Amino acid sequence: MDGSMSRNIGLKYSSCLEMFKPMMQYYLDITIETILKYLNGLCFSIYLIGSFGRKEGALYCNEGEVRPLRDFDILVVTSKHIDHDILQAIEEEIHERLGIPSPLKDSLDEFYIWVTSITLHDLLKCPPLLKYYELKVASRLLYGGDIRGFVNINLEDLSLYNGILILFSKTYSLLSLYPLDVKTRKRIINYVYEVLKTYTEISTVFSLLDNSIYKPSFIGRCKAFYEKYSSLMPSLFKFIPSLNDCLMMACERRMLLDNDLVNSIELRALTVSVIETLEKIIPIYLRVGYGVSTPLSGFTEADKTYIGRIGSITLAEFFSSYLRVRGFRYFPLAKMLGLIMATVYTLIANVDFVVRGRRNGLPVKITLLLFPRNHYVYLTYMGLRFLKLLAYGNEAGLEAFGLVILREYLSREYLAKLTSINSAAIRRSIMLRLITKLLRLADVSLHRKAF
Repeated sequence: MDGSMSRNIGLKYSSCLEMFKPMMQYYLDITIETILKYLNGLCFSIYLIGSFGRKEGALYCNEGEVRPLRDFDILVVTSKHIDHDILQAIEEEIHERLGIPSPLKDSLDEFYIWVTSITLHDLLKCPPLLKYYELKVASRLLYGGDIRGFVNINLEDLSLYNGILILFSKTYSLLSLYPLDVKTRKRIINYVYEVLKTYTEISTVFSLLDNSIYKPSFIGRCKAFYEKYSSLMPSLFKFIPSLNDCLMMACERRMLLDNDLVNSIELRALTVSVIETLEKIIPIYLRVGYGVSTPLSGFTEADKTYIGRIGSITLAEFFSSYLRVRGFRYFPLAKMLGLIMATVYTLIANVDFVVRGRRNGLPVKITLLLFPRNHYVYLTYMGLRFLKLLAYGNEAGLEAFGLVILREYLSREYLAKLTSINSAAIRRSIMLRLITKLLRLADVSLHRKAF
């Protein structure tokens, strides 16, 4: 992207953001008012974090219409732990008052306002997560006293698990938004955005491996990554040919989407390109960060033994990082304790996976309680393979592989009803939704999110 085009996008984005500000302030006012209705007396501070907190949230702008893409991430700092059902009730009321769809839907093609909370006590001891570091360096105070100066976390304290969360979440997002049978303008715009965001986040992932390229903004981060690694590791851009052309374009265009951009894109070629990129970035990150040698030809080429190792090692590293941030400085023991904690935590998460799935209408197999598997990692691996078959148009292989995944997780009776459907297109569409739902379930069970 040349300098003049970049400046034009920057000027247009500034103009659209100015047009959006009254709506944004209205959304934030309703959000703050609703949070205080439920948490008044418990709330120290409310922050806008994420892209909009950094003043680079994505917008759709076309023919005078400006609307936000994706979401507002709201972080509430409280005096005591807030149950998920209360946070969910807050989110539901915010969306009802604003007249926008509920975030309990499985699809990502709507704008949502997500509310999470952390106690002041826990924040001051700071889990080694990127969102808390970015709260400190790149967020917007919406209400209350500003406690960011007391957040004691540095860039080098962050767990490499942040990169796993970023990379693996892209599989869910791409599956959830894949325009297989729903080809509305809104779905396509959001899918294109998610592809652009995937390229953009590569710079974030590398900044966890190399702190020198971290910048509070996506644009600064992408520029620093490209400038450093195009000379330090030119083989990376040869190994992933699309990276060179897509990185900076994606970083800037993700902020502002319009019909001209969306209409100029061929969706299948776009999907193939981003999957091939994601397939190669994940093994590079695992090799450099964790020393786990998955095939560089692609993450989906790894066997299930490697996938099991990845599930254990990455989670164990998070727990050992957390122990070190809390002052536990004897690294070998922290590493051993991290592995023990990860094993126990995974077993507890798997119970939640089954219980929560059945409570939400998915006939998840009870026998999964006996598997010490990290379902989040495993379903990301299987989901990316399914997405790859979708992208390459392998319809026969797609249906057969979809059944392989679902047979591991859902009851025989439920799948018998699925296979009895005469329409192959409907079967594939249902499979896509079910795999997406299982991956979301694995995410919320492992990471203690509201469903």
